Amino acid sequence: MTAANDSAQDARTTAESTGDGAEDFDAFRVRVLAEIDEEVRRRRASGDLTPSFEQLLHQKFERLSPTSTEGGYFSEALKLADHTAYIDAEPPLGSNFPGGEMTKRALHRLLSWYLGYLTQQVTQFTSATIRTLHLLDDRVSDLERQARSGDAAQAGSMRVESMADTKVWAELVGQRLAGLRGRVLHAECGDGTLLRALTAAHVDAYGVDPRATFLDAAASSGFDVRLEGGLEHLKVQPESSLGGLVLSGFVDHLALGDQRELVTASARALRIGGTIAIVGTNPDAWTRVASPVAIDLSPGRPLHAETWSTLLEQQGISSIEVHHQSREDGLQPVAGEGPPWEALRSNLARLGDLLFTPTSFVVVGVRQR
Repeated sequence: MTAANDSAQDARTTAESTGDGAEDFDAFRVRVLAEIDEEVRRRRASGDLTPSFEQLLHQKFERLSPTSTEGGYFSEALKLADHTAYIDAEPPLGSNFPGGEMTKRALHRLLSWYLGYLTQQVTQFTSATIRTLHLLDDRVSDLERQARSGDAAQAGSMRVESMADTKVWAELVGQRLAGLRGRVLHAECGDGTLLRALTAAHVDAYGVDPRATFLDAAASSGFDVRLEGGLEHLKVQPESSLGGLVLSGFVDHLALGDQRELVTASARALRIGGTIAIVGTNPDAWTRVASPVAIDLSPGRPLHAETWSTLLEQQGISSIEVHHQSREDGLQPVAGEGPPWEALRSNLARLGDLLFTPTSFVVVGVRQR
């Protein structure tokens, strides 16, 4: 990175001296960043840079960075701001040149009243601003504590993981996304089950997942994976940069506002003609398995396939397909002839639909506008 920054600085200097301007420098910067991305990608593929090691580096960097806000270190950044808030109006007056010190002292006497007046006002404003940031930090910390109290982890590790098994949908997802132009992202790719199916369908696929232990397995299989949350990754993607998108796992645990934001970010990142597939858990099946405590304290919950379809349509996604997982269990049929038996079979069928709801589904759509 240091060499790249030095090269970028040289390019900026050359551009300014030759009159080429910022356009040539921006092109050079894009090329350097692309080379860095390619080097990281190569090291990931070779196994030199495992996701768990990337996570360790990220944590170390965030801990040592003076402006870090992750891991509860925002207060440390405020302390740094406290230490640098005061502006010293007394400059150094020493000089190695003859007459330099005398000249500096003369200028200091002439301008000290003016500089002192300015620095006093700036220091007062800076102090008031930092005090406001401290108050804001206290309020945000209170909100974070309140939000964490609703996390299922606070309910004695009763959080119910996503019940949608990606293996069930590997073939269908591979068929629907086969032949897409451009890169295809699988958000929360886990051990790479769907990445394997997409690669078999000749799709240029990569995955993201915030769980390093899962990504190590996917990386060891040679897949291009990044240690990052799905929503966070999509929010920074350029518009129309992805040919396809698969969402699974984390979609069942996001709060409703984040689920809406996820659909918006996904539609923006998809190019025209791109395909999106959402693998989700049926809410009825989720409530049937999860404990009442985990359900009540969960920060988010699965959405119905119809709800995902509606959210996608609102963002310009059409040609919606909904596929439900086949039911393996059910009530045993009863034999008998006549209207009473037919009524009994009808009621048993309705009861079976309530008791044995399909566990998962996949919603597939295409961006048309």
